Amino acid sequence: MNDRGGIVGKEAAFTLIELLISIAVLIVLLTVGIPTLVDLTRDNRLIAVNNTLNAALQLARSEAIKQQRDVVLCKSDDGSKCVTTGTWDQGWIVFHDHDGDRQCDDPDGDLICADGGRIVLIHNGIKTPEIVISGGHGNTGKRVVFTRTGFAIGYAGTFSICDSRGVAAARGLVLSMIGRIRQAGSGDNINCP
Repeated sequence: MNDRGGIVGKEAAFTLIELLISIAVLIVLLTVGIPTLVDLTRDNRLIAVNNTLNAALQLARSEAIKQQRDVVLCKSDDGSKCVTTGTWDQGWIVFHDHDGDRQCDDPDGDLICADGGRIVLIHNGIKTPEIVISGGHGNTGKRVVFTRTGFAIGYAGTFSICDSRGVAAARGLVLSMIGRIRQAGSGDNINCP
């Protein structure tokens, strides 16, 4: 009894066994949950890269139609000229191809190619080192050219966007000869290095 006439209650506390069970349940939840969270983060990175490349392709196509001239999206490691080596994750540029040589060289950084074509977009590359973007074999391995009608004649192909998990988790974009860009599906040829 306490001084007010009531019964003193038992203090609430955890026993050692209850504490150990709680810790064990927490460990199991973390063991199951952390890998799922890591995969979710990786999936979101691949989706973001996929969307960024898709936007660049869509921009190049719309610029070609709008400007009524060939527009090129090419790999670029410095944002000022096209390169033919390496993968697409190093970066890319979109430019108006005035002389039809499928090349841009902008040594002074004024966004005007040596042939007078204007650089419309510079993407400085993917900052996540484990992500690789390949354009497949053929012309899409180096560049994509959209004509004034929006077609990509000779540049049809699949872009594969991969991380260390390989093809099972990969994303991709498929470019048709008529310039249509769609998400790659299970029947498309996605190749991861």
